[in-house]
Amino acid sequence: LTQHGDFSEESGARCAHALVEQGVTALLCASDLMAIGAIRQLQQMGLRVPEDISVCGFDDIRLSRYITPGLTTVRIDVDSVGTRAFLCLQDLIAGGPCVKILEAPQLIVRQSTAAARTGR
Repeated sequence: LTQHGDFSEESGARCAHALVEQGVTALLCASDLMAIGAIRQLQQMGLRVPEDISVCGFDDIRLSRYITPGLTTVRIDVDSVGTRAFLCLQDLIAGGPCVKILEAPQLIVRQSTAAARTGR
């Protein structure tokens, strides 16, 4: 099940509401800001994170470790990604090829996720 957002807290809240109506037990958000909006919406709906529903973000912004519950998230080394993108662009400008390199993500487990559950 998917919903489309715009990486904002507001769209995270909207998407979370729609997905809960479909019976999901976990959310994987495209950004930490969306996950934070989702958590706030879930709490307003009377749901407990992670007891009733797990939430995971993507980015590992600084705020993620300070919200309640702490946000489980996926971290990538954005400095490395930016450096590689710049070098690739330089190669392309010089007429050379750009080699794709995948950056290994790291799962940062905090308090917003729990063991998988069956539907409610």
